[in-house]
This record gives sequence, C-alpha cells and structure tokens, in this order.
Amino acid sequence: DSTPPEVTAISLQFSEEDTDAVVDLLAGASDADGDALSVTGVSATASDARDLTDILSITANQATLSPAGFDDLAQGESVEVLIEYRVTDGVFEIDTTATLTVNGVNDPVRIGAGQAFLVDENLTALGAVLATDPEGDPVVFSLASGVADNDLFAIDPDSGQLGWLAAPDY
Repeated sequence: DSTPPEVTAISLQFSEEDTDAVVDLLAGASDADGDALSVTGVSATASDARDLTDILSITANQATLSPAGFDDLAQGESVEVLIEYRVTDGVFEIDTTATLTVNGVNDPVRIGAGQAFLVDENLTALGAVLATDPEGDPVVFSLASGVADNDLFAIDPDSGQLGWLAAPDY
C-alpha cells in the first residue's frame, strides 16, 4: 500500500533589499514510503496583481524570487506572492502553498547622474539638481551643513534650483 506525501505550507519573509532567494518547494514535504517527491501544477500570483515574469521563476522543485522587483514598496508596505502547487509521489498529489512576503523599505533618493553646471560670471543661477524618489514621494532639496563653501549657495527645497547667493566676479 502506498501512502500520500505529507506537506507543510511554506511561509517566508523578505525585504525588497535582499538578494535573490531560492526557495525549496519541497521543504517540509515527506513521504512515509520513501518515494521521490516532485512538484506539479504550479501557479503564482501577487497580492497587488503585479506581473511576476521578471521577479519569480520556477524550475523543477525550486522557486527563485528577486525581491528587487519590489523596489517600489515604501516602508510599511508589503506584497505577498502566493505559489500554489501540488506535491506528488507519482501516485498521490497533495495541494499546498508557499507564501513569500516581500516587505518594503524606505529607499534613498536617487540623484541624477552626470549633472554638471557651466558657471557664467556675474550670474546667480546655476541650474536644477535632478532627483527622484523610488517610492514616488516628494523630494526635498537642501545643502548639507558643515561642508566647505556651502554658505556660498542656495537651493530651492521644492524645485532643486541651485544658485549662488551672490554673483561671482572672476
């Protein structure tokens, strides 16, 4: 007589900052008869309905999750990826799940790369500093305190417009 496999649902937590994670979908599964186990009928959905094509891959009995695909999550937000599948011993198939929860963190503002300003003599305007927040929050610009020569500049907190406090005369 053959007995069905025993399975335990998987529940794991990740941060969006974590490196790719490989999840063994047979973790916690066993077969009293010692039959080899495998995974069939796999489907996956995200609680926010995002496309998982470039975020989750499933090969044989493993799921690989790329938490970086959730970089848009803010601090306190999370998305659950529900993987539904069956564990089989070749005779019996038992339904089970793996729930992978990705938690958001507050990502740093990204300053535009390669920004340079040409400075004309006797003018105060330099240009706008470009920056974005990965979560879409408003960016507030300011000059760091205690940095040499910062007392020569001003920056608009909303627009990032940078300028001299007094026009330089070379």
